Amino acid sequence: MPQPESAAKAGSPVNSESASQRMDVVCFVVRRGRTRHPQRPLTGQRFLIGSGSNCQLQLGGTEIPMLHSVVVRDDEGLWIEALVPAPQLSINGVNTRAGRIGVGDVIAIGPFEFGIQVASVVGDPQREETPEAMEPQKSPEEMSAVELVDAVGQDLAEIKKWEEDRRSAAAALREAALQAEGLDSQPIEPASIPVAAVTAAPSGAGGHSDVSRRAAALLAAQHELAEMLQKLSDQLRQLDDPQEDHELRVSA
Repeated sequence: MPQPESAAKAGSPVNSESASQRMDVVCFVVRRGRTRHPQRPLTGQRFLIGSGSNCQLQLGGTEIPMLHSVVVRDDEGLWIEALVPAPQLSINGVNTRAGRIGVGDVIAIGPFEFGIQVASVVGDPQREETPEAMEPQKSPEEMSAVELVDAVGQDLAEIKKWEEDRRSAAAALREAALQAEGLDSQPIEPASIPVAAVTAAPSGAGGHSDVSRRAAALLAAQHELAEMLQKLSDQLRQLDDPQEDHELRVSA
């Protein structure tokens, strides 16, 4: 595993002369899988991975939930944590729920595989993390009738999956808080996510601070997921036009 002093620490640029020139930054580079953005700079306090349009690393495939994992930047470097149990997250071939990562590590999420590398980026890498840089989606007005029906079906499936993911993530946050306080917690759900970070975290104030930071980042990721769901619901209401044929309506 890389040392905290490596380029992976905080996902910060390695070299920069100005924001408008080429600079070296730590990136997720897709080695196996399908995505329109195979190279994504690891900048900012958190980095979302999933199929949702607000994710910095947007993955394709029906098995990928809207939000699968979050990468958090802290004082020691980068930390990745899966918010859902499937697809399986692995670091350097070892299946896990969470762990520290850095340059040279290989991350796998189901059929996808990524390497963490230092790559040259032109301009300010922060600008590449805006929603406009994500995979574009057609507006309802641009879709055909067949595409609209298909989109509605996918949206309903994603809403159901989002609710399941939200419950799992909430259970994991509660379990992490109980363990951080040194209390014995009872299992919340059979499918709850064990937070390996807590048992591996050093004792003392520093370890508790790291857990608190990661919990805050996970809560922020849930908030972004809720915003994505609201946008999804707005799209569904637009499609539910009483003037349209019954086949194109969203049933209650």
